[in-house]
Amino acid sequence: MSIQFGSGVFSIQETSLFLGLSNPKVKRWLDEIWNTRITSAKNETYSWGDGRYKTLNFLTLIEFYTFYQLRNQNISVKKIIMAHDVIQEKLNTPYPFASSKILTDGCKVLFEEDNSIIDAEPGLQTNIQGVILPFCTRIEFGDDFLAKRFWPRGSNVNVVIDPSHQFGQPTVPNTNILARQLYNLYKGGESPEFIAALYKISKKEVFDSISLFN
Repeated sequence: MSIQFGSGVFSIQETSLFLGLSNPKVKRWLDEIWNTRITSAKNETYSWGDGRYKTLNFLTLIEFYTFYQLRNQNISVKKIIMAHDVIQEKLNTPYPFASSKILTDGCKVLFEEDNSIIDAEPGLQTNIQGVILPFCTRIEFGDDFLAKRFWPRGSNVNVVIDPSHQFGQPTVPNTNILARQLYNLYKGGESPEFIAALYKISKKEVFDSISLFN
């Protein structure tokens, strides 16, 4: 996988911080699942570099977030991997878990196609569901149905990960102001009031940036 402008670049440590996961868990998922057990229909690899310098792009980060949500609903790793293989072929993307069409009913993985809910297990049987809610509430999707922005602490917190800004590093929304830069100023002894005045942003935006790294 080559690094492309606008795709975002994230280390294992950054991915862990933004998703609220441990470093070993993220590294294990990347090495033992995405780069080993998941088959990409387009021969896509999901990371580059080695050891502590290993990095991944924005859509892979979102796939990890989706995987985490599915595991939290007690869907087995085997079923999730099977669903990933089936859905990526059906949707023609190596990043099916970064698509807004992914849904879950709490016991299996499904996706939406032509206003029907399709079971991602073999057979692709249509499921009749009353109400199925998208679970990726922190993700903003583009016109191509793929993830466009990610709000690591929710959309009410003024920190966004947007691969088209600052290589995907967290920023204050609608700016190129790095959240980590605000945090570093605060750790260096500057007051939130001074930082807000310096960057012409609100104190809440400063506090939200600080909270991401605390």
